[in-house]
Amino acid sequence: MSSNAVPLAPTGLLATDGTWCNAVHLTWNISDRADWYTVYRDVDSLRSVTAPYFDDTSVDTSEVYTYWATASNVCGESDSSDHDIGWAAGGDFELEWRKIQVNRSNSSVRFEICPSSGTSPYEYRWYFGDAGYNDPQETSSSPGCSQTSHQYSDSGSYAVRVETTDALNCLASKDTVVTISFFDPGVVKDVWMYPNPAGTVGHIHYELLESAEIDVEIFTSRGRRIREFTHEDAAGGDGSSPGEHEIDWNLMNESGSVVANGVYILRLLATGLESGKTVEINSTVSVVK
Repeated sequence: MSSNAVPLAPTGLLATDGTWCNAVHLTWNISDRADWYTVYRDVDSLRSVTAPYFDDTSVDTSEVYTYWATASNVCGESDSSDHDIGWAAGGDFELEWRKIQVNRSNSSVRFEICPSSGTSPYEYRWYFGDAGYNDPQETSSSPGCSQTSHQYSDSGSYAVRVETTDALNCLASKDTVVTISFFDPGVVKDVWMYPNPAGTVGHIHYELLESAEIDVEIFTSRGRRIREFTHEDAAGGDGSSPGEHEIDWNLMNESGSVVANGVYILRLLATGLESGKTVEINSTVSVVK
C-alpha cells in the first residue's frame, strides 16, 4: 500500500539453518506502507520481491550467509531489518535399483528403487521411456523405497528414468535401460539381472517352465564375450529344473579382472529337455561401480 512516508523496517526476519537442500528460505513480517522488499545477502542485493518471503537458491552448501531486508515504496527505502544467518543442507542424495524384473510373457516390467540417503518422505517421478520425458508417467510418495510396474506395447529398448525429491527438497535421479521382446515363453518364462546397474555383484535370475540346458553369456556392447555360465553355476548347483534360479556374477571377466563400467548384453540360451525347443533371450545390463 503506497503512502507519503517511507515504510518501516521489516521485523522478524528468519533464515533457515540447513533445513532446505541447496536453498535458504527467508521470511519476515509484513512492513507497514511497503510496496516491495529488497533482500540482501552479505554485501549484495539479491532480489526485490512483493511478498514477505524469498528462497535463495544461489548458495554454496559449504558457506554460511548473513541476510537482511528492507522495505520500499515510492517515497524511499527503509532502514534494514535485523540480520540473521542461514545456510543450506549439503548436496543431493543417491538412489539404488533393487529390482528390475521383465516378465517376457506379457511385456511388463516390475521396478523397485530405494534411496541410500536423504530425508523421508520422498516424492518419485517415473519416466518409462515409451511416452517422452516432458511429464512423468507416474508419481508417488513413500517414506522409503518405491515399487511400480509398467507394461510396454512394443518390442524395443527403453530408457527408464526416476527422479526423486526428499523432504529437504534435495534431488536424486537414476537411469537404466530395459529391453522388451515378444515371444512364446515355452521354455523360459523370465530372465533379468538385479541390481541394474550393478555395482559389486549382479544377480542373474531366470525362471524355467520345463527342465532345460542353460547357457548364460555376457558380451560387451561390441559383441565380445567376456563371461559364460551354465546351469551348474546357479545357487544350489542345479539350475536346469523347472522353477526360479539365480546365478551370481561378480562383475569379473573370464580372466578374473573386474569389468569396466558400461553397458553389456546378457544372453540366455535355453533348450527344453522335453519339448526340444530352444529359446534365446537378450537383455541389456549395466555396470556402474
